[in-house]
Amino acid sequence: MHKLKSLIREIFQTIILGIAIFAILQVSLQPYKVEGSSMHPTMKSGDFVLVNKVIYWKIPFYETINPEYIFHKPRRGELVIFDYPYDQSRKFVKRVIAGPGDTLEIKAGSVIFNSKVIDEPYVYHPSYENVRPITVPRNSYFVLGDNRQNSQDSRSFGF
Repeated sequence: MHKLKSLIREIFQTIILGIAIFAILQVSLQPYKVEGSSMHPTMKSGDFVLVNKVIYWKIPFYETINPEYIFHKPRRGELVIFDYPYDQSRKFVKRVIAGPGDTLEIKAGSVIFNSKVIDEPYVYHPSYENVRPITVPRNSYFVLGDNRQNSQDSRSFGF
């Protein structure tokens, strides 16, 4: 009888542990399928990536002028996935170029970040359109696709 109770307890604990692991993974990780060529050659249409949904979590119920992140805020050069501003059912993947308070300008295909031209070896086709000097507003980010000639990004939809 003792062996049966021990076996049932072990099965129950294993099931609970499995459910807990499944729940944690559902909350923290999500697969994402890349659509389109805006991130080429870094990512190609049809590629799958595993997204860490926890990294940019904000501290709940902690409203300040600048939100506090549990781990860290998005950094320049990182790839982020977000809802397309004009259609929340679509997800976009882009590279963070500048964050709150940063100044940015694009001249002849070169990004000038806080008065310095940045090296962007990941850019596939630079865009030769110019973006006048701007300062990224509070709680906002300026994002660009790596394939600049074929990307809807902050140049078209803003911050």
